[in-house]
Amino acid sequence: MKKTIKFYVALFLLSCLLLTFVSIKVASANDIPIVKANPPKSVINNANPIGTLHHPIKSKISTNKKQVEGLWWWTYYFDGVTNRYDGYRDRGIIEIAGPNGTSSENSSTYEISRTVSNSFGTSIGASADFISANVGFQVTYSVTKSWTYTVTVPPGKTIYLHYRDWYHVVRFDCHKSRAWTTVYGTGYADQWFAPQFYTTES
Repeated sequence: MKKTIKFYVALFLLSCLLLTFVSIKVASANDIPIVKANPPKSVINNANPIGTLHHPIKSKISTNKKQVEGLWWWTYYFDGVTNRYDGYRDRGIIEIAGPNGTSSENSSTYEISRTVSNSFGTSIGASADFISANVGFQVTYSVTKSWTYTVTVPPGKTIYLHYRDWYHVVRFDCHKSRAWTTVYGTGYADQWFAPQFYTTES
């Protein structure tokens, strides 16, 4: 009998340890921070958000989600959006045109293909489906997009083509509960909506 009690106590402690690990894990693999900013008109004109959920797809995903962790089921609750804003991740220089050693300007055209994706994370380990249903877009959605961009290079100059990914950002509160226990947390979801190309020169 004592051995059985010790076994269940050890199992309980192990489950708590795993729960702590899951709770602090975030789902986004992208560690580049989003810079909060107002998108320029060129970005707004090219806006095309990815992964948006439409009826009846959204209605098939429960906004309150039961999810097993360790030996017990938790029920997750979305407590509301705390902030919405736009921002970008700067990907740096993606192409270099030049130097132009002629006496007249020339141009270079680039075919650019990139995989863009949404991302998410919570402090309490909530699932992607749970978050998607509440923010209105699939937080793990990913797609490859292609663009053509032409760079004009003045005489004696080198042009650097830069790229940014723009996102609609949602911040929210959430919690999970079971029996006598409630754990409160926060989360985020980022929806890609447009590219931005711009140039600098030297």
